[in-house]
Amino acid sequence: GVSHEGRVAGAFWAGMGYSDDDGASWAESSLWGVGGQYDAIDVAIGVDGRVYAAFGEVGVGGLQVAVSEDGGRSYAEPYSFGEYRGVINKRIFALPGGADPGVGVVVVVQADGTVWRSDDGAGSFRLVGAAPVEQVEFHQDSVVGPDGRLYVSVNRIGTTPEWVYRTAGPAVGPVVAVEAEPVGVPPGDPVVVGPEGGSFSFAVQLANETTVPLAVEAWSAVEGPVVREPVAGPAAVSLAPLSPSSGWSRVVRQSVPASAPPGTYVYTVRAGDLSAGEVLAEASFEIVKEAGSPLGADDGAGWTAEGWDDGAAAGDAPGSVVSLSVSPNPSRGAAAVSLTLSEAADAEVAVYDVLGRRVVVLHEGTLAAGRHAFGLGGARLGPGVYVVRVTTGSAAAAATVTVFR
Repeated sequence: GVSHEGRVAGAFWAGMGYSDDDGASWAESSLWGVGGQYDAIDVAIGVDGRVYAAFGEVGVGGLQVAVSEDGGRSYAEPYSFGEYRGVINKRIFALPGGADPGVGVVVVVQADGTVWRSDDGAGSFRLVGAAPVEQVEFHQDSVVGPDGRLYVSVNRIGTTPEWVYRTAGPAVGPVVAVEAEPVGVPPGDPVVVGPEGGSFSFAVQLANETTVPLAVEAWSAVEGPVVREPVAGPAAVSLAPLSPSSGWSRVVRQSVPASAPPGTYVYTVRAGDLSAGEVLAEASFEIVKEAGSPLGADDGAGWTAEGWDDGAAAGDAPGSVVSLSVSPNPSRGAAAVSLTLSEAADAEVAVYDVLGRRVVVLHEGTLAAGRHAFGLGGARLGPGVYVVRVTTGSAAAAATVTVFR
């Protein structure tokens, strides 16, 4: 059970109860008798003071998560996962951190070892992890370790082997990582656009920080004297598991119209679900539009972006770049650039600094279809952020890499 403002919420096989006298006596909550035999129930209290209860009947429907605002006496309509995922033993954790520190993160481990995460107070859940073995039927237990990682123990009913696995990073770490860096601008400096308007390039990269495939949307927004969202996108993005330096990458050319009012703007690249208002991660930089003669009203038409739907996901076009990654990233020393082409093509693989200067050419010439690797010695580059760019006759892709000492 958990305690909240003098009330104790308890999880029982028959449902959820509560006590107002430190457990000397118990009363039934609105979730008492939620199912039949062998209900799998767990309870946690969030950083926002709400009580989160996970429950589900063996063999009947999917796990459900309900939220109580009054310490466990009454619960709102539960969120249902819909699909039955195994027998008893589910765990629910309410942890600090996440996109909204006032709400925190709710993590659920189901009986089949899948890990689900909510950043909106159990209003919705996203699959972020799975057991690395097949046919898991029984979840023994889960704990959050001192390193912040989630440790999960699973097995198969009637068998001796038991497996323990852990999340790749902290349980409240980012689901998706976003990088956005202007090309040709020193780190930390804004992009400066004259009063007549203009354009600039920036490199953007999305990476999956979980152990399962993710499907998200990517888009950009601008806030300042005028607000536009989306400016570019949304683009549907599929990210392979644990791809910290690959995934979805673009070099985008963004136009700023002459009619944009002068001032400082914040340009932001976001990943999540635009229509649902869900932002999993974002990265920003500043744009300064210089003052000049009034050049008409900004109706938004001049905020155009080129390259948002090109590049690393160019599909099956001849010579397209199917994937591009740099590992390790960040790099203290040598790193490896890996790329895959769908078909043979003439290609250039080059590295650019933040000023847009080509500092290293890793390859120039014909490459066969398939995977290729090139060494990027850290000693050849000073500390800083670089863009690795691959261009063929029909496609382009880019990935950022950070070198430090």
